[in-house]
Amino acid sequence: MPFVQTDADLRSLVTGARDIIYACDASGHFTFANPFAVELTGYAEHEILGRHFSWLVRQDYQEAAAKFYGRQFIARVRDTYFEFPAVNKSGDVIWLGQNVQLIIDGNAIAGFQAIARDITKQKDAEAKLRESEAAYRAITEQRLRTQTLEAVGNLAAGVAHHFNNLLTGMLGYTELLSAQKGVSDEMRADLNEILKAGRRASVLTHQLLAFSDPKTPRPESVDLNHMLHGLQGRLSREIRDNMTLVCEPAAGPAIIRVDSEELREVIVQVVRNARDAMPSGGAVRISVALVTSPTPDLHGQYVRFTVADSGIGMDWETQSRMFEPFFTTKPQDEGIGLGLSVTHGIVRNCGGSIDVQSEINRGTTVTIYFPAAAAGT
Repeated sequence: MPFVQTDADLRSLVTGARDIIYACDASGHFTFANPFAVELTGYAEHEILGRHFSWLVRQDYQEAAAKFYGRQFIARVRDTYFEFPAVNKSGDVIWLGQNVQLIIDGNAIAGFQAIARDITKQKDAEAKLRESEAAYRAITEQRLRTQTLEAVGNLAAGVAHHFNNLLTGMLGYTELLSAQKGVSDEMRADLNEILKAGRRASVLTHQLLAFSDPKTPRPESVDLNHMLHGLQGRLSREIRDNMTLVCEPAAGPAIIRVDSEELREVIVQVVRNARDAMPSGGAVRISVALVTSPTPDLHGQYVRFTVADSGIGMDWETQSRMFEPFFTTKPQDEGIGLGLSVTHGIVRNCGGSIDVQSEINRGTTVTIYFPAAAAGT
C-alpha cells in the first residue's frame, strides 16, 4: 500500500527540520517561522512574527535585503537563491543561504516562503581561503621583488667596483695636474669642475656599493652631539652660499649604539637632500633631543635627530616612494635614488625609525629616532 503524506506528516517535517523554514507576506513581514529559526536566531516566535525580514539582516546588507524582498523584485521572479548575514539575538553573525519561492494566490502574489541553511562555516572557510591566497600572492610578489633587487644589486656592485677604481685614478691625476705650477686660472677652473663631477660620481658609486653589498655594521656607543659637532665643517661645505645651517644639540649626552661610519652617512645624506630641496636657498635646521616614547609604536628612551628645510616640499606620491631603491626626482645626471634607501636601511638595522613630514612649498622635516643607550655600553 503506497505511503500517503498527511498534513501531520508535513507539519512534523517542517517543525523537525534542521534548516530554517519561514514564510512572509508580500510586503516582507514574517508570517511563519519553524522551531529551528527560533533556536538559531535566539528570538522567540512572537518576537519574529510580524517583523520585517530586513530586521534580521546585518546592517550593511539592509539595502540589498530590502531590494530582494521588495514587491518590484518578487514580481519578476518565481524563485531564486540568496545569501545574507543575519544577526542573532546575542549579536553574533550567522550566514544563511536560502532558496526563496513565491506564494501565488490566483493571479496575485500572496508572499514568499524559503528554506535557509546555516552556511557560516562555509563562509569562514572561503574567507580564510581568500586570505591565504592574498598572503600567497603578497609573498610571491615580495620574493619576486627581492630577486629582482638582488639581480640589480649584483649588477650594480660589479659596475660600481670597476667604476670606482677608474674614478680613483681619474681624480688622483686631476688633483696632481691642478696642483702643478704654470696651470692657468682658466685651466684650473676647468679641472675643479672635473673634480666636482668626479666626486659626485664617487658618492654615487659608494651608494651603489652600500646598497648592493651592505657591510656588517659595527655598532659602538656614539654621542650624536659630538658626531654632529665634528661634522659641522663638512656639512657647511655641503650647503650652498645662499643657505644657512643651524645646529641645535641636545641639552645632555645623546648616546646611541650605531656604526659611526654609517651614522655619518645618514647625517650627510639627509642634509644633502635638504640642500637639493632648496634651489632658491633657505635654511637647514638640525636638532638633537632626548625623548620618551615619541610615537605610539616606539616605547622607551630615544634620541631624536631632526633635519628641517624650507624648500619646495614633496607631494604625497613622492613621499610614499621616497625610500624605494632607484626612485629619484632629481635630474638623471644628479642622482640614482639610493641615498634615502640606504639611509632607511641603516636606521632600521639599528632599531630606529624615520618619519617624514612634507608639504608643497612649505618644506620638509625628516625625523629619525635612534634607541638611546647608556654611556659606555
